[in-house]
Amino acid sequence: MVFEDIARAMGAKNKSDAVNEFDKFVKSMNFDMPKAKKEDYSILSHSVNSVRLKNNPIKLEPDAILEIYKQIV
Repeated sequence: MVFEDIARAMGAKNKSDAVNEFDKFVKSMNFDMPKAKKEDYSILSHSVNSVRLKNNPIKLEPDAILEIYKQIV
């Protein structure tokens, strides 16, 4: 129900149209994508709070965390 309400507030017919409209809006902003340097990945992966990861159902090793950051940054 919440997503339908958001879609209506955006003037969209449905959730899918709202997502498309938001995507067009973001693209129209012409944001530059930041480029990560090699050392940025190390900083990010070492800043992960291992205590909070204990709630994750999949155990993530440091190498896996590094690879995840390489894929998303």
